Amino acid sequence: MTRAIDLSLRHFTHTHGDIFVIGSWISIEGRHRPCLILIRTGDENNEHCIPCVMTSDKAWIWSEAIGDPRQAAQMAAGFIQALRLNEHDQRNFIRIASIIHDHLGDLLHIPPYTAPQSEVVAEILVTDQRTGKTREVEIRDDV
Repeated sequence: MTRAIDLSLRHFTHTHGDIFVIGSWISIEGRHRPCLILIRTGDENNEHCIPCVMTSDKAWIWSEAIGDPRQAAQMAAGFIQALRLNEHDQRNFIRIASIIHDHLGDLLHIPPYTAPQSEVVAEILVTDQRTGKTREVEIRDDV
């Protein structure tokens, strides 16, 4: 399964001290789904940055009414490790849970993904050498 995130695509951002939260979209098999991304503040361009991604279909895990505390704890443990926080400090589990709870509503309100509009930067006239037929091709700035 192919998954990709682009940390520059943002619907919202919030900073919680050394944790930076991004509301964005993850591309899974060519389909974009809303997600919540947690990274260390200032690590966006760091080669050691490990984004912690929670898709909207996993938001229910964190619900106080119908959630799954075991899955939430496992996810939090993975996030704590990836964010290079002290995994022996219980406060970090509470902190990650609080940050996620704070942004569940934001996550659920991320609109469907729309591709950024690209501009035509050049036009090329292509000629088929065998048939002599020509066609115009546009070159866009997102290539």
